[in-house]
Amino acid sequence: GQPNGDPVQVDPSNREFGGWFDCDVSMNRSGEFTALWFIAAGEENQIVARRFDASGNPIDADIIVVGAEDAIPRGGVAVEMADDGSFIAAWEDCRLDPHADIFGRRFDAQGRPEGSDFKVSDDPSSGIHGCYQRHPCIAADTAGSFCIAWAEDSRITDPEPAFLAYAQFYDAAGEELGRNVGTELTHAYFLDMGIAAAPQGGYVLFGTDYSAEDGDPEVCACYYDEQGNQTGNKIQINQPDLFPYNHQAAEYNCVAATDDQIVYVWLDNRRHKGWDVYAKITDWNVPAVEEAALDVSSVKLTSTLNRLSYEVPEEAILTVYNSAGRRVAEQVVRGTGKWIPADLSSGVYFAKVESVQGSARVKVVIVR
Repeated sequence: GQPNGDPVQVDPSNREFGGWFDCDVSMNRSGEFTALWFIAAGEENQIVARRFDASGNPIDADIIVVGAEDAIPRGGVAVEMADDGSFIAAWEDCRLDPHADIFGRRFDAQGRPEGSDFKVSDDPSSGIHGCYQRHPCIAADTAGSFCIAWAEDSRITDPEPAFLAYAQFYDAAGEELGRNVGTELTHAYFLDMGIAAAPQGGYVLFGTDYSAEDGDPEVCACYYDEQGNQTGNKIQINQPDLFPYNHQAAEYNCVAATDDQIVYVWLDNRRHKGWDVYAKITDWNVPAVEEAALDVSSVKLTSTLNRLSYEVPEEAILTVYNSAGRRVAEQVVRGTGKWIPADLSSGVYFAKVESVQGSARVKVVIVR
């Protein structure tokens, strides 16, 4: 945790135009990093980048202008750097729509553009009827496949307008894997979210979700394979609310992953003393409604109508989710026992019990 040298001035010291806003940074496994930021200068707005080695020395003598000549960037920048020094940038751009679209551009290991910039969001409407696209984030695996996700005033207007997180998946050559995917994350205005990739492939999208019946925000995650196919259901990461208006909120890029684990960080007011920062670590084996088979371990979990039975050799966490993936109950268990929360209404649920000895998951039906 000690500083590795003095602070580094990212922008060259003799620049005289504009204000500096909306920065992002990405580091590869060698310690090299790329900084990306937005320069607000009236009609001369720019998205620029600069790369540095592991000691903080500039790789590039000057900034790299990211957008094409006709770009009209608005801010909202994101960058992802690969181990070979190449990087991908994304930002909000108003050249086609004053409400902004999401654009991206790839750069090689020498900092040279790999083709022109490209439009990521495919919403066909514009002007007063257009959607707002904002807050992009990027993740890439070691093979070079990547995903750009963003918040959008949804194209879905029936029965009323919704606000969703969208994603676009790409292969290592930068070719689209299908078109924009509307995710299950339902947000309010100005959602900040994050996306992380497993180095060997697969993505987790994490953000604030407002789809719960009580309208209170939770922090939830959606999971995708390297081809952009959703795996399992949206999962609530925070514990069940402790009281009305127990709120949770994810900030920008508050998720990171390895091939084995995912860490989530969010804001939570559960102590009634303003906001605290909480974190949780999980593996990639996310429970889904259709998963009824048990893990092969010393931990056992079975279900009959209106009842869960467990057998755990040591302390474990038993969690119940509803069919939408929202966490509705949680309890510490040990030994052999039976449990169903009394306040669950009729419906289909799924449960997971987890300890250091292993885990098990099962579907359970409640009829009142």
